[in-house]
Amino acid sequence: MFVKTANDKNFKEATAGKMPVVVDFYGTWCGPCKAMAPSLEKVAEERSPAITFYKVDIDDSPSASQQFRIASVPTLIIMSEGKEVARKVGAVSKGGLDSWLNSELEKLAR
Repeated sequence: MFVKTANDKNFKEATAGKMPVVVDFYGTWCGPCKAMAPSLEKVAEERSPAITFYKVDIDDSPSASQQFRIASVPTLIIMSEGKEVARKVGAVSKGGLDSWLNSELEKLAR
């Protein structure tokens, strides 16, 4: 699996590096989250090792979820050096995810 799991215990360490990190805040009960999971895994595989992908279960990691004010799932956050640089709320197709990542990572590279 190319999408790793993060939680309240390892979240800060997982997202602290200079390399971009994509965090998928999800719920095990969330239909759109389940539908998006294969696309997220495929994008993570294609972009590894340039970008690291993590999934965070909002029910198992309330501190990280509260810190980033997660109001609905799925919520994708691009992070760099422990800071949020972009956010996308709602399920997205593989093509939509690729487009969003390309756009946001281009901004980050400037």
